[in-house]
Amino acid sequence: MLWISLILDLIWFLLNRENRDIGGLMPELVVKKALKYIPFYAKDYLTSEMHAKLDWARRGMYLECLLHAHLNDGIPADRTHLKNMLGAGVTDEDLEAILAPFAEHETKPGYLQHPKTAQVLAEQTKVIEKATAANKARWGKSKATAQAVTDAPQPGGPPASLSDEDKATLTRLLNALKAKHPNAVSISSAEATFWQKVAEGKITAANAQEVYTGLLRWCTSKQWTKDDGKYVLGLQKWIAEERWLDKPPQVKVPFGSRTFVTLPDATKP
Repeated sequence: MLWISLILDLIWFLLNRENRDIGGLMPELVVKKALKYIPFYAKDYLTSEMHAKLDWARRGMYLECLLHAHLNDGIPADRTHLKNMLGAGVTDEDLEAILAPFAEHETKPGYLQHPKTAQVLAEQTKVIEKATAANKARWGKSKATAQAVTDAPQPGGPPASLSDEDKATLTRLLNALKAKHPNAVSISSAEATFWQKVAEGKITAANAQEVYTGLLRWCTSKQWTKDDGKYVLGLQKWIAEERWLDKPPQVKVPFGSRTFVTLPDATKP
């Protein structure tokens, strides 16, 4: 079992080297970090014809060629390069024996590749491409989420996407609502709810007058004027429930005494 341990040590050693540049003669053999993992099928190797044919030394050379073929998508067909890669003492006879299963690389002229290694690399490339696509999709969602957070109303303030003009109009509306509402309590919550409705598109610069007029209707309604304002809805809840859309029953007033109002001067530019 000692030789199996030596083979595994050799695999570990090669997998943890960033580059395999022998004396500057093979600068093109750069380890691809994305494909460092090499599946080793021990049973296939031990029962293979190559294992039976080769002696101990050539088995080591053969394994090194397999590792280089995986890490660099092939090995050079040039015999001088191969001898430098495998180390001193390698003969032409050794190369003839260990290169028998290798064939010309389909896409890299001047290189050899093992059929099984080519298959494994193709499968790993598909996995990498799938993972890359998934990462891009997640990044796209993260970017969209980040943009949504940017556009969301800031605590107590307007959404960042508002124009200066719309922001000014809506700020004046908010101030007018707080000034006119007979039960303007929990102001911070009311402001946050107001800007949330702006972010949702429920309150806009275009319908600011409608929102303000809706509050005036409630101020003269039967519900809010009876029992000394006992049933007045709080400002925050009034905004949250979009009660400016309601048309509550009004108190009776003498003909001609009702006045038509617009957003007060403080709400105008």
